[in-house]
Amino acid sequence: MKNPSFSSLLNQLSEEFSQYRRSIFRCLIIGMTCSSSKKCISAIWERFAPLFGSKGVTQKRFYGFLNCSSLPWDKIRLSAIRSMGDDVLTEGKLLLAADDTIYGKSGKKIEGAATHFDHAAKQNSSKYIWGHCRVATGILNMVKGRWAFLPLLQDNYIPKKQLKKGQGKTKIELTIEHILQTADDFKDQDILLACDSWFGVKTLVDAICDTAREKSIHILSRLRINSSLFELVEGKSLGRGRPKKYGKKIESVSALAAALKPSAKSAKIFMYSKNREVLYSETIVMSKALKRKIKIIFVYRKNGFVFPIFTTDLGLSPEKAIEYYAARWKIEAGFKELKHELGALDNQSRKKDSVESHFNLACTAMTLVWTYAMKQDSAPARRIQNSRLYSFADIRAQIEKELMAEATNFNKLCPDSIKQAGKYLFSKILARTA
Repeated sequence: MKNPSFSSLLNQLSEEFSQYRRSIFRCLIIGMTCSSSKKCISAIWERFAPLFGSKGVTQKRFYGFLNCSSLPWDKIRLSAIRSMGDDVLTEGKLLLAADDTIYGKSGKKIEGAATHFDHAAKQNSSKYIWGHCRVATGILNMVKGRWAFLPLLQDNYIPKKQLKKGQGKTKIELTIEHILQTADDFKDQDILLACDSWFGVKTLVDAICDTAREKSIHILSRLRINSSLFELVEGKSLGRGRPKKYGKKIESVSALAAALKPSAKSAKIFMYSKNREVLYSETIVMSKALKRKIKIIFVYRKNGFVFPIFTTDLGLSPEKAIEYYAARWKIEAGFKELKHELGALDNQSRKKDSVESHFNLACTAMTLVWTYAMKQDSAPARRIQNSRLYSFADIRAQIEKELMAEATNFNKLCPDSIKQAGKYLFSKILARTA
């Protein structure tokens, strides 16, 4: 479908729900996407309650939707993937990103809340946060000239030491489940996972790279500065015994970067929203930690700092590896959009199903917004004229304008439809004044 409306994309997803829940689902997604104020369920109900007067949807049923344990999130994810089509691929492969994020909560009776160590805490803030830690995996895609993160799967992480013995999963285990589930959804596509050095460990690499599937799964991550590296074995070993797997030990990552710098190349690479001149070098070595061959790319900055990344895809060009790893930062921007623009922080629920459903709704809304932008012929208009690229808020503003135009189009509408349109406009007025 060319230039689909946001309503048509939303209707495709809502078909996965039973008839009486579809209007509630659409209302929640629109409330999270278009509203500029609070996006907690009570606030959305107050703004859109006039729409449900004639449909028999009470406040209890509206709240009960969120607390339902049988909502078809797997079917919604598959429906969202179908709506993306082939536009979701990058250079013929699926580019994924995985990371975790922490946000605080108030109250000891919130399901899933635990004490988490915050590595990014400011100096005047506590290193430990009581709240939720979300491990999310999604698609990185170039949408109208800028990279975007489309979340597909997420889980709440609780440290095992705060659970009963034998319960819970680590962040690595949750990420592995996400990648394998996504690989099952995209059986005919090669997959490349971009992640930071915390996730680029042997447990994850072995679990996803050695899977029995026709298409490959590879990882792209930052190389740890204390990695133990070895040269490749030249020729075949003679004599008895097992062939050598490791060649001569490399002194250090820093020493290897310095040795390769004289032969470094320069190229224009799209990084952080603009084309930049990048000086880099590459080599293939054996990793002791991963017990496999990896390609290392060193990026030399003007201030003398060297940034090392590695990939298990030995055929991946260094220019693409640098661009894809730079695009990984969009998952951090995506977390900010989920929390502050789509209302993941506004969740006031306490029960487990409600807590999970609210975050899943925020992820679904975000994926739907980017899918809408992906399917348009041109990028959305910029609200800030001096900005180089459009923002996530620009897409939301275009969607809101489109929905308002649909609500005020009285041509070929019956009196009942006009009445419903008037109620919708009234709810928008409430949203503006809240």
